[in-house]
Amino acid sequence: MSGQRRIEDLRIYSFNREIYGEPDAELADSLASFGLQHPIQITPDGGILSGARRWAAADALHWKTIATEVPDIDFGDGVAIQKFILLANRYRTSKNNYTQKKEADGYLKLLSIGELTKDDLREAARNKGSVAPDRRHADGRNHEAKPTRLAARAAGLSPRTYDRYRHVDDGGAAEDIVAALEAGAIKPQQASDLKRHLHEDQAKLRKGAAPDTIDGKVRERLEAAKVTDEERKDQEAEEVVEARVHMNNVIAFVDSL
Repeated sequence: MSGQRRIEDLRIYSFNREIYGEPDAELADSLASFGLQHPIQITPDGGILSGARRWAAADALHWKTIATEVPDIDFGDGVAIQKFILLANRYRTSKNNYTQKKEADGYLKLLSIGELTKDDLREAARNKGSVAPDRRHADGRNHEAKPTRLAARAAGLSPRTYDRYRHVDDGGAAEDIVAALEAGAIKPQQASDLKRHLHEDQAKLRKGAAPDTIDGKVRERLEAAKVTDEERKDQEAEEVVEARVHMNNVIAFVDSL
């Protein structure tokens, strides 16, 4: 089903916004010069699945209506819609690595529940101009890539970059801090400072900062915050002395009663 829809009646589908963010009007000049070459893809109730940037550009040009098309999918199934959005954008080249990270997350999720196959991800990787992630053994047998490698390549990221993004953004770095605290390698105040720095790094990451820099900073801070064995022994000795002083004070108080 296709036809003209009023610009003001359309909205960005939530999964589209979650991955690609708010669209800008960067295509306005192209749209003004050449017009709309392909209709935007929408849900029956006006949710934009693909074409958010074209819609934003048309709005900036004060168009009243825009050509739309409703794809033939099961709109009662949110997973099917997510699959459509990812595959509809598989040719898209993002300028923001964090967008690619969110795209890879989506591929990984749909692969894990069987809505996408590894071949789907390999094709998406080829569309992004990414190197095939599978490897070949010396005897000629194929060594199939891990799902995370396939998802990374499908989104146009290197597997190493994707792993670093996930480490900072999905809790891995925070778990490192907790583990170091529990092992006595860092003090509580140092752990608090590290978590604050981590939150700052996560905010930078979501704006497209380089993951190598961010992940390296987190690790450097963690290493710098570790307490040496000598410092730990001094700390434990101080705690023992404080405990003894406290106990002596208690005993003296009881004797005075």
